[in-house]
Amino acid sequence: MHAKRTTVTLSRQPILWDVPSTPTEYPYTQKIAATQDLIYYAAENGYGVPVSYKQEHNGSIVQNLFPIKRHEQEQISSSSKAELALHTELAFHPHRPAYVHLMCLRGDEAAHTTYATVDEIIPLLPKDARATLYMPLFKTTIDLSFRENGEEDIELLMPILSHSSDGTIITYDQALMSGISKEAVDALKALETAVSRCTKAIVLRQGDILTINNQTTIHGRRPFTPRYDGTDRWLQRLLTRVNDVPEDELDEFVITTVFK
Repeated sequence: MHAKRTTVTLSRQPILWDVPSTPTEYPYTQKIAATQDLIYYAAENGYGVPVSYKQEHNGSIVQNLFPIKRHEQEQISSSSKAELALHTELAFHPHRPAYVHLMCLRGDEAAHTTYATVDEIIPLLPKDARATLYMPLFKTTIDLSFRENGEEDIELLMPILSHSSDGTIITYDQALMSGISKEAVDALKALETAVSRCTKAIVLRQGDILTINNQTTIHGRRPFTPRYDGTDRWLQRLLTRVNDVPEDELDEFVITTVFK
C-alpha cells in the first residue's frame, strides 16, 4: 500500500488504440480498453479497492468525464467554462474515496488540473485560524453530481482539518463550504489565502494517469473552452478506498449511503 502522506503521482500509460470521438452527453456506456487499464493500474500499485456511488454516474466504477454544454458554468466535473474550485472529492460523504485516479484519453492544453496539499497549507495559516479549522463549524452541501435526478440537497456540519495517525487530513470544498460563526468565517478566509499561495497546476496529456491522495490533497480545474465536435478533453476517473464501508451501505463495489 502506498504511504498515506503521498499527494499526487503522475504516471504514463501508453494508449495503443484509437480513442473514439469524445462524447457530448451522459450516459456514455461504450466499453473501451482504458476502462480496464485504469482498474489494473490502481490494483497493481496498491491503491485499494475500487468503489463507486449509487447517486453518481449511475454507480459506474470507471466514470467518463467530458464537457457537457448544459454544465458549462456548474461546479461539476463535466463543466468547462467555469473554474472548478479546489475541493476534496465528495467532501460531504462519510465514505469518501482515499484516492482519485484520472486517466487522460484526450487532453486540452488550457485545462490545467489544480491542486494544493495540506502539509503546505498548514504552515501558512495563522495559529487561531488553524485551531478553528479543527472544529465542526463548517457547513457543506451535497455535490450537484449526486442530485442530477432531483434529489434533495441537505446541509452537513464538519471540521475542515482532522488528525490521523499519519498526520493531518483536509476535507474542504471551496465552492460549497461556509462558516457558521464569525471565527469560522474568518478561518475560511485565512484558509483560502493560504490555499491560493500554494496551489500548483498540471496539464494532463493523452496517456497520463494522475493519482490524487484525497486525504492530503485538494484539487480542481481551470476553465477551458470546449468545441463539442468530438475532439474535447476526455478523462476517465476511478475512485478507490483503503477502509471498509458498512455492509448495509455497500452493494458489491457500489456505496449506497442515503442522506437524510
